[in-house]
Amino acid sequence: MPTTLRHTMMPCPAECFRPDRSVPGTPKIRFRAVLAALVAVGLVVLPLRALAAVPEPRDTPAADAVQPDGRLPLAGSVASPDGPPHAFLRLELKKTAPLTGTVRTGGAVSFVVTAHSGDDPAPLQGYVFRWESDAGARFLDPEGPSGNTVVFTRPGPQKVWVTALAPVDGLLEPVAVSEVLEMDVAGPLFRLSVDPREPRVGEEVRASVRDFPVREDVDFRWAALPRNATLVNVGEKEITFYLHDDKPAEVAVSARMPLAGKDLGRVAAEVTARPYPVEVSNKGLVGPRPVIWKDGSGPEEIDAVPEGGAVLLRADINPMPGNPPLSFVWRLPPGTRLEAGESGRQVKVACDTVGDYTAVVEVRDSRDLLVGRGEGTFAATVSRADMDRARHNAAQTARLTAEAVRLWNRGEVEQAVDTAAKAAAMNPKSVDAAGEYRRMAADRERLADILHRADEHLSRDEFSKAVALLDEAGGINGQYGGIAALERRMRERRDVLAKVDALLASSGQSWEAGDVEGAVRAVQSALALDPGHETAAAQRARMVDGRDRIITGLKEASVFLEKKQFESAAAALAGVRGINEKFPPFREMDAAVAKRRENAWQADQLLARARELWTAGDMDAALVALSDILKTDPEHPGARAAKQQTAQARETVLKNVDQAKAFLAQNRPDEALAALSRAKGINPAYAPVGQIEAAVAERKNRAGRIRDLTAKARQDAARGDLDAALAGVESILALDPGDGFAKAERVRLAGLREETRGAMRLAEGLAASGRHDKALATLEAAAAKAPGYPPLAAQKARIVELAGSSQKKASGMLADAAARLSRGDFSGTLGVLSGLEGLPGISAADDRKAKELARAAKAGLDKATAAGTAKPGAGTAQAAAPAPGQSHKKAQCDELFRRADARRGKGEHAAAIKDYQEIVTTCPDYCTAYNNIGASLFTLGYARESLPWFEEARKCNPGEKLFADNVALTTRLAADPAGKKAPAAGRAECAGTFDTAEKLRASGDLAGAVRDYRKVVETCPDYCAAYNNIGLALNTLGHVKESLPWFEEAYRCNPKEALFQDNIHITTRQMQQASRNRPPGT
Repeated sequence: MPTTLRHTMMPCPAECFRPDRSVPGTPKIRFRAVLAALVAVGLVVLPLRALAAVPEPRDTPAADAVQPDGRLPLAGSVASPDGPPHAFLRLELKKTAPLTGTVRTGGAVSFVVTAHSGDDPAPLQGYVFRWESDAGARFLDPEGPSGNTVVFTRPGPQKVWVTALAPVDGLLEPVAVSEVLEMDVAGPLFRLSVDPREPRVGEEVRASVRDFPVREDVDFRWAALPRNATLVNVGEKEITFYLHDDKPAEVAVSARMPLAGKDLGRVAAEVTARPYPVEVSNKGLVGPRPVIWKDGSGPEEIDAVPEGGAVLLRADINPMPGNPPLSFVWRLPPGTRLEAGESGRQVKVACDTVGDYTAVVEVRDSRDLLVGRGEGTFAATVSRADMDRARHNAAQTARLTAEAVRLWNRGEVEQAVDTAAKAAAMNPKSVDAAGEYRRMAADRERLADILHRADEHLSRDEFSKAVALLDEAGGINGQYGGIAALERRMRERRDVLAKVDALLASSGQSWEAGDVEGAVRAVQSALALDPGHETAAAQRARMVDGRDRIITGLKEASVFLEKKQFESAAAALAGVRGINEKFPPFREMDAAVAKRRENAWQADQLLARARELWTAGDMDAALVALSDILKTDPEHPGARAAKQQTAQARETVLKNVDQAKAFLAQNRPDEALAALSRAKGINPAYAPVGQIEAAVAERKNRAGRIRDLTAKARQDAARGDLDAALAGVESILALDPGDGFAKAERVRLAGLREETRGAMRLAEGLAASGRHDKALATLEAAAAKAPGYPPLAAQKARIVELAGSSQKKASGMLADAAARLSRGDFSGTLGVLSGLEGLPGISAADDRKAKELARAAKAGLDKATAAGTAKPGAGTAQAAAPAPGQSHKKAQCDELFRRADARRGKGEHAAAIKDYQEIVTTCPDYCTAYNNIGASLFTLGYARESLPWFEEARKCNPGEKLFADNVALTTRLAADPAGKKAPAAGRAECAGTFDTAEKLRASGDLAGAVRDYRKVVETCPDYCAAYNNIGLALNTLGHVKESLPWFEEAYRCNPKEALFQDNIHITTRQMQQASRNRPPGT
């Protein structure tokens, strides 16, 4: 339902009745006709040029002319034609069509006006309505009825109103004006027409403006064409162009009213050109067809494109482009090429290699536009290798046939037939190859039959028949090797018979000369040449039987000889000697009987000598004498039993002697004497028994010395003299390296001393850094484990003295500062307190007191400064600077730490440790320095010495995991040090030599022990204990100075072994003591 726009129509103001206002006439007959036509067809938009000129728009009625009651003032009271006075007339204006949608430029809009008198409708008869706008709208009837149609000729906001005219004194005068109706007019709708809609590349395209409703004061502007389009012609509402390719192109035009300054809109269309279809066809091979080889049938010509051949390609385009002449550009894949001079629509393409190919052709018109593109496929399937193989196989067939003939003529029948068969099988179509194969195969069969019969005659030694057959075979192929072979066999057979006769004669001569084996070998050689020779077989049987009888007699004589039945052996020899008296074994057996009689006499002499040697205590010589008997007479019953008894007795003696040595090494002299007693019961004259008895006596004397040294070491350890206790333990071990107490005590005392020394070094560092309380606590903990250790007590006394001195100095300075503060000398107080910053060993209470005095002095100084009454003092400069010494120390420590880290990275651990110790002295809270001292000591092999430093680093910063890990690792390694890894080569030999040296040292043979220890280190340079034991032996012998290098070498071999370092210290002290005791001038 249409919405009514109610506008109050007010009476016309006084200016509406000016004498110069005239009522326009109705000369616009053409315009009315056009608008009437538009209304008749449903408000169709009319072109602008069809409209006539209209009057300029009038101004809307002035708002200030309205009376308070809303009516226009009138010049006089005028009555309407139907009666009511005009002063009560009110007009309402509303749009009737279109009711919805956007109002556009060039579109028609219908309005209607109604009149009211008060609230009642008023009749419209007698009124003329003047329709007006402010933007040049065109009305169907500018003055006339109450309904009208308007066409808006420009976009934008526009106003429409209507004025009612009535006759007054014979003239039409305005009597009422409606309210202004505002309209928002949009731009016109229009479109572009493209012809053709789907053009080809290069084909001209025409774009035209269609359905534009405005005809006057309109300017069309075409947008620039894209790069792939070329302009042909352009008009006001039409443009012509063509496209270069198949990419989309936009064509656009804008409409504008230049006089009104209004944009009427823009319309665009997208045009895409299609390329011309191009078909590439393969016209086939150009030239002769290729020949290939097919196995089993030979050469064959096929219909295919060979490698190196050419194909004919043709390009066709339909429909034909409109700008001839056309040019064709062929693009060929690798492996193909155009033949010389080929171009245009149809070309010959040469295929250089086998493969499937795709050729591309581009078609361009006379403007060099790419109007179409096509592809065609072709393939070269026959390679040069295939064609070469065909030629090669044909030639090979001929060569094989010729080779077969040559081989036949040379007598190589089998090779010739095989070669001919290959030629015939390779090319069954070859007549020459097939004929030669059949001929050669037949002749080969004939030759085989003839030679077989000749061989049978030869096996029966029928030489004349064999010769006749060989002549027949030579007529077929005189060069055949089988003929020559059979002739050779015939000659060889004749030679064999001659050799057999000669060997039989030689065999008889050898038998007569006593060479039984030579005779048998000669007759066997004859049988080897001719196994079926009857004479040779009979002669061999006779000779083998005689040889066997002789051998049986010799064996019987040997049995009697082994039993020392010399007469029976001679009788056995005499029974077979007549078969061949010249047989050499008869003479050898006679000599053996004579020698055996001599050996029996010598064995009796040696057996008596062995008894004499055993009685004298020389068990080894007695065994040698018995062994000599068995060498000459292994079955001598008395010598074998005597040797067995002597060996068992010797083993028993040696076993008891070894037990005695072991008991002696374990310091068990009584058990050693018991073992020696058992040995003497078997052979009292054995020399080592007496030697060990002497050693046992010496050991009993040494046991008393060890007891004295043990008591002395216990006393030294009890009173805390660890160095003297360790020296006593070493003396015990020098006398008895296996002493259990000395070994355990040395380990305990050495560990305790190293632990105490580590605590002393840590305490020294703490005291140097002013931490006297921690240093004393460390010494107290060490003293609990090693009470009475003199160096520990001396260090403790010195640190106590140092701590007292520092405390005394700090107390004096605090008293001075307090006195100055009480006098109001704030600057002097701060100056005195600044001196406490570098003072080591200040207690926590003194530190708190110093801080309290400093805060009071600073507060007083600030107050005095604020009041302007501060007293000048010597400490002003120091108070002004906030602890300059502290930052300087930190920078100095950082620099030292960088230098120490650099030295440690180069392996200069000693220099690095020195720098780190200086750091912890200057900056006691530099935790990493403690850790790095421990790390360098650990790297140098001082695992136990490194532990206190790692612990100090952990105390300095308990939250650092690295410090805690280092403490745990070092503690574990110190408790269970890893064993030294010995090299595999020569280690067993070194261990055996070392055990021998230990036994020599235990027996008191120190010189012999040193000799064997030297052998150990020469073979195994990493046998660290051997270096140490050489030093012990030399030290025991009194060569103190000479023993020191060996202890040092042992320490270099294994720096982690505390024993070696202890021996160095003990020897150094011995040398120092000897130097002090030496008289002056010596």
